[in-house]
Amino acid sequence: MANKSWQSLPPLKAKPTVSIVMPIRNEADFIERSLAAIFNQTYPQELIEIIISDGMSTDTTRDIIKALNKPNIRILDNPAQIAPTGLNTAIRAASGDIIIRIDGHAIVEPQYVEQCVRWLQQRGVACTGGAVESRGHGLVGEAIALAMSSPYGVGSSGFRTLGSDAVPQLTDTVPFGAYRREVFDTVGFFNEKMIRHQDYEFCYRL
Repeated sequence: MANKSWQSLPPLKAKPTVSIVMPIRNEADFIERSLAAIFNQTYPQELIEIIISDGMSTDTTRDIIKALNKPNIRILDNPAQIAPTGLNTAIRAASGDIIIRIDGHAIVEPQYVEQCVRWLQQRGVACTGGAVESRGHGLVGEAIALAMSSPYGVGSSGFRTLGSDAVPQLTDTVPFGAYRREVFDTVGFFNEKMIRHQDYEFCYRL
């Protein structure tokens, strides 16, 4: 999915509903841009709901979201303030046929939702996702982004090191994964004991 090979897939037979789940906390600097990217998707907005699980933000994150006044956004409380609990809270409240995780500081390409739906529908996989382009702010941030994009920094994590010309391939995990709803009935939800890397463990169960 890192390249344009998805365009060779047959047209969608049907357009399922999509729930985008966002576990966030104190994302005032990024949340508006992240949501703008979702509103700019090629997939029909009337088929997308956005469920934000907020870890009791202490900045202006909630005010920014409410000011957008979008009818397809719901904000839920996540008093545990950790990502797996936020994810599970949002997933349980979701009504979509497909569940896509997007974090509050991520900016997805305009075709991201459409690509995910097409790969899930046409290839019969349980989960799909794209590659990450790490970007940093300031000298230290740029250095970290460079390390997170290099095999020297992250080893064989293809979703971090593959470029835009990469060939779609099977992998052990993906960031911002798109899942068929029934997956959660089969393997359960995210492990709330794992504050970090809960997506790795979930994909292992898949």
